[in-house]
Amino acid sequence: MFLIFGGQAFYGSGGGNDLIGKDNDEKIAIKEAEAMLGQYAVSEINDWSDDRNDDEMLQIEWTHVLNGETGDIIAKFGKDGYGLNKPAIEIRPKRGSI
Repeated sequence: MFLIFGGQAFYGSGGGNDLIGKDNDEKIAIKEAEAMLGQYAVSEINDWSDDRNDDEMLQIEWTHVLNGETGDIIAKFGKDGYGLNKPAIEIRPKRGSI
């Protein structure tokens, strides 16, 4: 399974909620991730309006394709988002708690 994550570059805390696609085929997932740049991820449809521009949505500025078995990011497109921007090599307890 290949998971596609994406969002806005300044948006700092999407995590698993930034999952915007998936596919069992690596080549298809990579092609889809690249094609998603510039499109809009809709998180809520406002039924009070006939104007689809009133829906909750964010433009996709970056995408990553993650290999679900290895945990490796196998493709990156668009801007770099905030965050570590590199794999974590260790997880530690909160400071002062050990």
